[in-house]
Amino acid sequence: MTRSIPDYIQRHLASRSPQHTLGRRADGSIDVDGVPPLIFNDPQIRSNITRLITEQLPNDTSTLSSLSSDEIVSRLGGILTKVTGKDMYAIVIRKWCVERKLL
Repeated sequence: MTRSIPDYIQRHLASRSPQHTLGRRADGSIDVDGVPPLIFNDPQIRSNITRLITEQLPNDTSTLSSLSSDEIVSRLGGILTKVTGKDMYAIVIRKWCVERKLL
Protein backbone atom coordinates (compact mmCIF):
# COMPACT_ATOMS: atom_id res chain seq x y z
CA MET A 1 0.00 0.00 0.00
CA THR A 2 1.17 3.50 -0.75
CA ARG A 3 -0.40 6.94 -0.62
CA SER A 4 -1.94 8.15 -3.86
CA ILE A 5 -0.40 11.57 -3.18
CA PRO A 6 3.02 11.50 -1.50
CA ASP A 7 3.31 13.42 1.77
CA TYR A 8 5.72 16.03 0.42
CA ILE A 9 3.41 16.82 -2.50
CA GLN A 10 0.43 17.24 -0.15
CA ARG A 11 2.44 19.63 2.01
CA HIS A 12 3.68 21.56 -1.02
CA LEU A 13 0.16 21.97 -2.42
CA ALA A 14 -1.15 23.00 1.01
CA SER A 15 1.58 25.64 1.34
CA ARG A 16 0.33 27.24 -1.87
CA SER A 17 -3.29 27.16 -0.84
CA PRO A 18 -3.93 28.78 2.56
CA GLN A 19 -7.65 27.97 2.28
CA HIS A 20 -6.95 24.22 2.08
CA THR A 21 -9.03 21.95 4.28
CA LEU A 22 -6.41 19.38 5.25
CA GLY A 23 -6.45 18.66 8.97
CA ARG A 24 -3.80 19.75 11.42
CA ARG A 25 -2.21 17.74 14.16
CA ALA A 26 -1.91 18.97 17.75
CA ASP A 27 1.59 20.29 16.99
CA GLY A 28 0.23 22.38 14.08
CA SER A 29 1.71 20.24 11.30
CA ILE A 30 -0.46 19.25 8.35
CA ASP A 31 -2.07 15.84 8.66
CA VAL A 32 -1.30 13.98 5.44
CA ASP A 33 -2.84 10.67 6.53
CA GLY A 34 -6.28 11.28 5.02
CA VAL A 35 -5.28 10.82 1.40
CA PRO A 36 -6.74 7.73 -0.32
CA PRO A 37 -4.31 4.78 -0.35
CA LEU A 38 -3.28 2.85 -3.43
CA ILE A 39 -3.13 -0.88 -2.99
CA PHE A 40 -1.15 -2.76 -5.60
CA ASN A 41 -0.19 -6.38 -5.07
CA ASP A 42 2.21 -6.26 -8.01
CA PRO A 43 5.64 -5.08 -6.81
CA GLN A 44 6.52 -4.03 -10.38
CA ILE A 45 3.63 -1.55 -10.45
CA ARG A 46 4.66 -0.11 -7.06
CA SER A 47 8.27 0.14 -8.22
CA ASN A 48 7.34 1.87 -11.49
CA ILE A 49 5.09 4.38 -9.72
CA THR A 50 7.82 5.20 -7.21
CA ARG A 51 10.45 5.54 -9.93
CA LEU A 52 8.34 7.83 -12.10
CA ILE A 53 7.30 10.04 -9.19
CA THR A 54 10.93 10.36 -8.14
CA GLU A 55 11.91 11.29 -11.71
CA GLN A 56 9.02 13.58 -12.62
CA LEU A 57 7.97 15.03 -9.26
CA PRO A 58 11.05 14.84 -7.05
CA ASN A 59 10.99 15.90 -3.42
CA ASP A 60 12.71 19.15 -4.37
CA THR A 61 11.15 22.53 -3.60
CA SER A 62 12.67 24.30 -6.59
CA THR A 63 11.39 21.66 -9.01
CA LEU A 64 7.89 21.63 -7.53
CA SER A 65 7.81 25.43 -7.34
CA SER A 66 8.40 25.65 -11.08
CA LEU A 67 5.14 23.74 -11.70
CA SER A 68 1.60 24.94 -11.15
CA SER A 69 -0.52 23.03 -8.65
CA ASP A 70 -2.67 21.80 -11.51
CA GLU A 71 0.40 20.55 -13.37
CA ILE A 72 1.66 18.69 -10.29
CA VAL A 73 -1.67 16.89 -9.88
CA SER A 74 -1.90 16.23 -13.62
CA ARG A 75 1.58 14.73 -13.70
CA LEU A 76 0.83 12.55 -10.72
CA GLY A 77 -2.39 11.35 -12.32
CA GLY A 78 -0.56 10.76 -15.59
CA ILE A 79 2.02 8.61 -13.85
CA LEU A 80 -0.65 6.43 -12.28
CA THR A 81 -2.55 6.16 -15.56
CA LYS A 82 0.59 5.26 -17.48
CA VAL A 83 1.66 2.55 -15.05
CA THR A 84 -1.75 1.01 -14.38
CA GLY A 85 -3.46 1.66 -17.69
CA LYS A 86 -6.47 3.04 -15.77
CA ASP A 87 -7.45 6.68 -15.47
CA MET A 88 -9.59 6.17 -12.37
CA TYR A 89 -6.64 6.93 -10.09
CA ALA A 90 -6.06 10.28 -11.78
CA ILE A 91 -9.76 11.10 -11.42
CA VAL A 92 -9.77 10.22 -7.71
CA ILE A 93 -6.62 12.27 -7.04
CA ARG A 94 -7.95 15.35 -8.82
CA LYS A 95 -11.34 15.07 -7.06
CA TRP A 96 -9.66 14.67 -3.66
CA CYS A 97 -7.42 17.71 -4.26
CA VAL A 98 -10.34 19.85 -5.40
CA GLU A 99 -12.44 18.81 -2.40
CA ARG A 100 -9.60 19.78 -0.07
CA LYS A 101 -9.01 23.07 -1.91
CA LEU A 102 -5.48 22.16 -2.95
CA LEU A 103 -6.24 23.21 -6.55
